[in-house]
Amino acid sequence: MITFLVSLFYAGTFLLVCAIAVNAVIKYFNIMNWYELLNHLKIRKWPKNIKFIDIVWLFAGYPLTLGFVVYLAQKFFF
Repeated sequence: MITFLVSLFYAGTFLLVCAIAVNAVIKYFNIMNWYELLNHLKIRKWPKNIKFIDIVWLFAGYPLTLGFVVYLAQKFFF
């Protein structure tokens, strides 16, 4: 039971570190992230400067990337 919890902790930490790294990379390339989109939508305003690459990244690239990270975490830690 303890080893499972430790593995779960390591997998969660791995996911967090990878998500932070991915967000840093997309910020470098000036691609919108979920935080920016949700802040625009919170004030009921669709972002005027949203690009096609932003939409592709948010709805396809980001889920696929994090899904791959979860797959890797499962292979490494479980």
